[in-house]
Formats: sequence, structure tokens, C-alpha cells
Amino acid sequence: MVRLGRGRRARPDTWPLTPWAVATWIVLVIALGVGTGLFVAFSLDQSKWVAAALGAAFTVAYQRAFWLALRTLQRRARR
Repeated sequence: MVRLGRGRRARPDTWPLTPWAVATWIVLVIALGVGTGLFVAFSLDQSKWVAAALGAAFTVAYQRAFWLALRTLQRRARR
């Protein structure tokens, strides 16, 4: 705990993940989204443009899910 003066104390850090862990998860989320898009597009015999579009769509969806989960973890850590 850090003292703020006059006996008050700061709350402990409630961030559940380090910056390196967050960066690693972001890279994994992007790879998962692109991989899913490629798998779906090529299994349906679509062109590489469709694969790229699906990869981008899955990446955005996975990133939003990741940030939602991270915010939920932060809220639980604050309680």
C-alpha cells in the first residue's frame, strides 16, 4: 500500500494482467480471428478476398469479446 498523506492509503493495484500479457493476448486474438476466417473461407471454396474479409470480421469479434472479458476481470478485482 502507498500512503497518500494524513494516514490515508491508496487502493492496491487492481489490474489483473501485465502489459505483456495483454499484448500477447491481442496477438493471439488476431491470429485466432485470421485463422478462423481462412479456415471458413477455404473450407467453403471462397476466394482469398473473402478469406481476408472473414478474418477481419472474426478478429474484430474476438477483440471485442477479449476486452469485455478483461473489463469483467477488472470489475471483479475491484470488489
